[in-house]
Amino acid sequence: MVHSAEHGFSPETERKVLVVDSGSALIGKEVMSRCEDTVVDDQEHGLFAVADGMGGMPHGDVASRLACTTLDSTFARSKKRGMAEKLQESVDVCANAMHAQKTDPKFAGMGTTLTAVAAEASTDGTVELAIAHVGDSRGYLIRQDSGVLERLTTDDGFVELLVSSGILPEAIGRAIDQSTKRGEDVPEHPVLKDRATLESAINAAIVPWNRFSRDLTSLKRCLRETENRLSSRHNRTATQLLYHMSSYLLNSMDTGATTSPTVRSVKARTGDTLVICSDGITDVLTEKEIETIVRESLLKKMSAREIARQIAEAAEASSGNRKKRDDRAVVVVILGQET
Repeated sequence: MVHSAEHGFSPETERKVLVVDSGSALIGKEVMSRCEDTVVDDQEHGLFAVADGMGGMPHGDVASRLACTTLDSTFARSKKRGMAEKLQESVDVCANAMHAQKTDPKFAGMGTTLTAVAAEASTDGTVELAIAHVGDSRGYLIRQDSGVLERLTTDDGFVELLVSSGILPEAIGRAIDQSTKRGEDVPEHPVLKDRATLESAINAAIVPWNRFSRDLTSLKRCLRETENRLSSRHNRTATQLLYHMSSYLLNSMDTGATTSPTVRSVKARTGDTLVICSDGITDVLTEKEIETIVRESLLKKMSAREIARQIAEAAEASSGNRKKRDDRAVVVVILGQET
């Protein structure tokens, strides 16, 4: 089931073979505006996803809705045997549908993130999660035995690019991502010495990655726009620049099959909880806050729909330094035993 309403929460879904409970919450940033987030909460076929139409680009709502409806319908009718194969086929078809839509000049420039997870029982008694991801919508797994939140996806952004290239330590990257003071509480590092050093480091990271064909050109624009945005409010340190550059994506579902994400698998167990959400959630709530909401909600025996609502409303009500007006989408899935 695909949801793309401006405001609202999905109805409870029926109990099926594998999934104990699933539910979603979707809140638009403004009552009269078009919501650019869309979710898939398809318990019948074991498919769950969040797509976030690219902000500042035309028809973000069309892009996210097209991605989710194409993904869900293709997955439901796929003849592939395994979940991973079905999901790969579905995201490939989705990417081609996006490319075809963009041949219409009216939809030129549109794009969307996509994080999709398919769940099925494994032969060893665990739960197999097939994950497809592009952009900065995230997937998390909260393990029942430890209660610890584990990130399943890696954002296609500048911070992650520097970390994956070995230029910036993972600990610094995480500190930037989870900063509660807009980057001011991040430890010092040579790469973050000044703007020129940061730009040089990002250039060095981008060059070997041919898939980021547009990014050497867009890097200077991204830096300039970020500086202009901060000029009246901050000292514009390199760390603050990098923190605020997180809204710029290096990859998305917007250029056809070349951006079709590769599916990977993760083992989960019955009782684990899956959370998929847009950056309207993760830009506002820290991962610790999301973990706490899920753990406390599970202790109260809340349903997946209620947990999704708790997360979305916590982000909406935030008044801290991470506060951001945006659409907020979240899907929560509590994994159960096969019957």
